[in-house]
Amino acid sequence: MRRISSTNPSPRRPAGADFGFTLIELVIVMVLIGILGAVVAMFGSPIRAGVEGQRRAELADAADTAYRRMARDIRTAVPNSIHLIDAQTIEFIPSKDGGRYAYDEAGDTGNSISFTSAADVTFDVIGSTYAAIGAGDFIVIGNWGFGQTPDAYCPSAAVCNRAEVASFASPTVTLVSNPFASPGGPGPTISPPGQRFQLVDGAERAVTFRCDAATRQLIRYWNYGWGSAYLTGASAVLANNVGSCDFQYVAYHSQTWGLFRLEFTMQHADLPGDAAVQLVYQLHVNNTP
Repeated sequence: MRRISSTNPSPRRPAGADFGFTLIELVIVMVLIGILGAVVAMFGSPIRAGVEGQRRAELADAADTAYRRMARDIRTAVPNSIHLIDAQTIEFIPSKDGGRYAYDEAGDTGNSISFTSAADVTFDVIGSTYAAIGAGDFIVIGNWGFGQTPDAYCPSAAVCNRAEVASFASPTVTLVSNPFASPGGPGPTISPPGQRFQLVDGAERAVTFRCDAATRQLIRYWNYGWGSAYLTGASAVLANNVGSCDFQYVAYHSQTWGLFRLEFTMQHADLPGDAAVQLVYQLHVNNTP
């Protein structure tokens, strides 16, 4: 007797037949896609916000570091030497130290400075200075500011109150020439209280801070000489990703003090979609000699 099987073999699909999805499989896929979308919506935005916040913090930190460097330099500026060239460029003369000079009319002993004889190029320093006085450094006395009389930028000999040091053998300073005795020089009538002078580093001279719109950088220039050549000489980048900046400076109370205002707009150049970071700083400047 022939045994009959209780199971029937599944019919074979024809070769080359298409395989499709069942309705249940499609529903499962749609549910999974919905779950993934909800997860991305829930966690993606905070992650993106965190990354953007970190980038903004980096920009703010870069701006703050640049401002602190600027503030440190500007606080050492020779009184009334801050010169606002335009809203993106400011120039000043930093001093590395100061001291007192011997003066006859004050009753000082020793070799006094002369405000009347250009041939007298020596004077004694009273006490000592923290920074060394060297050949090539500059002495500034009684500065009234850019375009004023006297003017440490020395646009002409008649208003110049900046003298180059030829040598120093304590306590005597020998100058290359004596501009203080020239007509329009500081003279005894405006000799600053305490007979003070400012000492300017000959290797630095005037300093300029400039925001360069083309490179999006805040740049410091120094040792370029004097006058209009303020974007030459040595330079260093203080900050990158500077979208814009605005420098303002106003002197008050007969120029005895001033207010420097700096506004930064920082933005990553390679991430234009990021929101810009805007920071505003103000700095009190003491112009009393």
